[in-house]
Amino acid sequence: MRFAGYGRMSSDRQNPKSAEDQIYEIKAAGEANGWVFVRGYTDNAMSGSTIFGRTGLEGLRRDASEGKFDCILIEDVDRLSRNLGDLAKFVEYMAFHKVII
Repeated sequence: MRFAGYGRMSSDRQNPKSAEDQIYEIKAAGEANGWVFVRGYTDNAMSGSTIFGRTGLEGLRRDASEGKFDCILIEDVDRLSRNLGDLAKFVEYMAFHKVII
């Protein structure tokens, strides 16, 4: 399985791991299962209150629509969004493109 990782850090006060640290752990976890790491996407100092305006997440969506990977690994669902409406739309978008989260 080809997989991508997504990491987000909203501020220094919240998640103690940087977005890059999250990608490192995600990559190691996926590869431990024999999966092939395609790319990590990150957003730093970005709020989880909305999915809009995040260049890393936008790149992830674009590459998913182009079939570049089969699965997305994340440290925690709140790295994608803390807004349930946005999260539901993101999950639906990925399902449409046959990408597992």
